[in-house]
Amino acid sequence: MEYSTLLSFAIVTLSQTISIGPGVALVINNAFSHGLKSSIKTSIYIRIGETIVMAISLFALSSTSSTEQHFHIIKIFGGGYLIYIGLMGLIN
Repeated sequence: MEYSTLLSFAIVTLSQTISIGPGVALVINNAFSHGLKSSIKTSIYIRIGETIVMAISLFALSSTSSTEQHFHIIKIFGGGYLIYIGLMGLIN
């Protein structure tokens, strides 16, 4: 994998980790509802989940950059998923 690709991935992942989102809302909610100990546990579990997703994403990025066929298959599945989401939005 090229260093520019790895650097881009690191920047996007870092910005996703820093941004405030539903995880922060959950940690704050747990802090008020169940105390500091529960909110620390929740924060750790969120970071573990983000690390797992990041590792899977990095693996997928490295495998798709190695072969053109894998990248084409992922593009087809991604397009199919977008069509599915659009149809579900129209139906509901």
